[in-house]
Amino acid sequence: DSGEGLRETVRAGLGSTILPEGYLPPSERDLRPVRLARPAPRRTLVGVTRSGPIPPRAVAAFMAMVGRPQART
Repeated sequence: DSGEGLRETVRAGLGSTILPEGYLPPSERDLRPVRLARPAPRRTLVGVTRSGPIPPRAVAAFMAMVGRPQART
């Protein structure tokens, strides 16, 4: 599905993406959700970045602008 393709792109370090929250299952431990805060979405969405090393500056700046880190449950 397209959600899996987008997750694979993020996992490969080729960027970040914005997905509906349900597209990032709890089993995805190598990806980190960032709840979007500005602008406030009308649906529950999360940005997705790779876990681990600090992301590229552009990714970090974008996520800092639109979101706040979310703990995995």
